[in-house]
Amino acid sequence: MLGMASSRGGARRSGGTRNSGGMRSGACSEMNKAAQHIAAQMEKEASMSPAEWNNKWTAENKAVIEAKLKGQLSSEDGAIWAPLEDFIFAMPDRAYWTGVCDGTNDTWVKAMRAAAGRPLDDWLLTKNTSCSVKDTLEGGEFEDEREAWKACGSGCASVVDDGCVREHFKLCRIGSQDLAVANATCLRRKPPNAPPPAADLDKPKEDELWKLLCAQAGPPYRVVWEQRECTNTDAVSLVGAVSPGRCAELAGENKVCGKLFEFKEVTPPTCRCIPANTRCETRLVDLSIGVSNVYLLMNPSDPHAAFR
Repeated sequence: MLGMASSRGGARRSGGTRNSGGMRSGACSEMNKAAQHIAAQMEKEASMSPAEWNNKWTAENKAVIEAKLKGQLSSEDGAIWAPLEDFIFAMPDRAYWTGVCDGTNDTWVKAMRAAAGRPLDDWLLTKNTSCSVKDTLEGGEFEDEREAWKACGSGCASVVDDGCVREHFKLCRIGSQDLAVANATCLRRKPPNAPPPAADLDKPKEDELWKLLCAQAGPPYRVVWEQRECTNTDAVSLVGAVSPGRCAELAGENKVCGKLFEFKEVTPPTCRCIPANTRCETRLVDLSIGVSNVYLLMNPSDPHAAFR
């Protein structure tokens, strides 16, 4: 009897509402289910291709934007800034952070630590080849690869790499004949579309013309509210703008306009400015109507300050 009582007492203790750590068994079970769900979701996402990731992100982003346009989200900062509690983040496991912090991702580490490229890396390499002495450019011998690359200008077709060890170089003129050699020397040919070295570039021309042309640029501006319009009834319509840049010019020339203007990419395009000392009361514009942004004119002499 004593043994049975002891057994029943043990059963009562083991079947209690709390485990040895003091946590309720129901809560523990729910946590296990949540952990299994997160692990399954992470495993699924880890196997997704870039195209699948892109489709997933596009669908989620579109859903948020549509909800914002329908007034289902309360944030005033734009379509992307939904309430934080609407987002569920799965915390990466320890292996992820080890890879990021300790550099255990071998491919990424090797790429980051790779030696910087050399000037002749992209040139066509032909082994056991050189050019004759008569085809070598005068003064065209170098101990430094970058100097050889810089000196190979418009009259140079290729660079001879003595021994193909990138320590001693000679330049070959355009039209030179290849010469077969048996000393491991290689010829590095200039690509057809290779840009000329800095020393071979044309100097600037028509300085005064370019100064005059650049001085005609319109006032600088930046986007303030994307996919919105001003509901102001006193907004001034500006005729003749087919781009935000031209709209900025018209707004800058109009004495009634303040620093804010609105441009809609519709048919035909519309440009309006908000009178000085007046707020723009904004509202969202449906994407199906067209792109509609509100811009701020900037001061040309101080891009960080408003135009007026």
